[in-house]
Amino acid sequence: MNNNISEDKIIICTCRGISKAEIRNSIKNGSKTLNDIKLSTGSGTGICSGAACTFKLLKVIDLILSEEIENLK
Repeated sequence: MNNNISEDKIIICTCRGISKAEIRNSIKNGSKTLNDIKLSTGSGTGICSGAACTFKLLKVIDLILSEEIENLK
């Protein structure tokens, strides 16, 4: 689990105001793909259609999944 709570407040999708914590919750609730996360959070679906956040979103997904794998060890 991420111990840096302030880091979870970072906004990943500025068009929709979606935070890292919301992405983390989406993954914990079963989202497995970028499209799953877009559907559950609305990230990447704003005025820019993901042009401003898709790369950041993918990096955050990778980071969160890596953290979860580490916690299983």
